[in-house]
Amino acid sequence: MPKREAPSWELVLKRNSVERLKHDLFPTELTNQWNRLVETPYEKLPEEDIVRLQWFGMYHDKPKIGTFMMRVKIPSGILTPTGLNAIGEISESFGRDQGELTTRQNIQLHYITLDRCPEIFDRLKAAALTTMGGCGDVVRNITGCPVAGVDRDELFERREIAVHAVETFGHDPDAPGSALHSPVADGVFDRLRLVMSAFANIGPAGARAFVNARMHEGIENE
Repeated sequence: MPKREAPSWELVLKRNSVERLKHDLFPTELTNQWNRLVETPYEKLPEEDIVRLQWFGMYHDKPKIGTFMMRVKIPSGILTPTGLNAIGEISESFGRDQGELTTRQNIQLHYITLDRCPEIFDRLKAAALTTMGGCGDVVRNITGCPVAGVDRDELFERREIAVHAVETFGHDPDAPGSALHSPVADGVFDRLRLVMSAFANIGPAGARAFVNARMHEGIENE
């Protein structure tokens, strides 16, 4: 069977609504239009902008009542006391004192309104946390084994490797809420599909490989 030619970008833009909206206005550029979002009644917000908000780690709350779920990334599942305090205070101030843990080492807040987001982003940035890349076709939160550094059977200390991966692939330095520099941010935030990665050193179960699309696992040489 002859090899099928790669589709042209014209065809991709015609068939793929997400790539089309990214072409029209790249999601992170909403940073410069936040006042427009706040001033627009919720029911009149363009659906394209609702999709773009995924790059900021935000989805509709359910039911759709004008508030949003905000996903805070906890890289490798390591959260400092400062970060935990920041998330707790944000939840108390803006999220009805609620939050939830996810299977991929994020913390999700609910009932967030768009007008409060700039302050939330600033508070998270001060605690070296971000929501950027929590949702959407991006490199999602990079996760790791919860017992790294304490499990006697681990093959190597993987936390430093995971931190380096987060610094390289996990953040957009120009986006609100980002506290770390990324030299490859353009590629990180412009993917055709989402990328989920994890690091483990005691076997796939250590980092819940079944919920990740890409697994980096240490192996022992004979």
